[in-house]
Amino acid sequence: MLRALLVIIIIVGAVSLMVFGPQYLRTLQSEPAASAQDTAADVCDLSGGPCQWSGSGDGWQVSLERRNPDAPEQLALRVKAPADALPEGALVAVLSGHSMYMGEYPVPLQANGGAYVAEFEAPLCSQDPDMAWTLALQSGQQALPLPMNPVFRTRH
Repeated sequence: MLRALLVIIIIVGAVSLMVFGPQYLRTLQSEPAASAQDTAADVCDLSGGPCQWSGSGDGWQVSLERRNPDAPEQLALRVKAPADALPEGALVAVLSGHSMYMGEYPVPLQANGGAYVAEFEAPLCSQDPDMAWTLALQSGQQALPLPMNPVFRTRH
């Protein structure tokens, strides 16, 4: 009797795994690519043009320019910010994978005539020719709160 009950429990468990297992695994695989923060309202695509928002006084603007059409990973970043909006310390743009995690890459920005600029090459993924990156700003070790997530794409 106990042996028959154990066999039935094992069979029901195996059938449940076959029915619900693939759906559960698909859910786990799709969660890192899209988080609760990533809604259409708070993502700004730098590949389509600059991201702008108002802060204290003047507004902010983050823009990205491709320096060489033959090398789309060579980029120039420009950040314009109100002088009173930035805390003391160096300004750094931190790139992190938006479409897949590839670590974080700091890009130091240099002050240049009322703006902060940097030229850099975006890291490339050997598995996927299209890569989406999220850009965050830091002043020293302090992350600056942004009202949107600036993202851009690279292709190799």
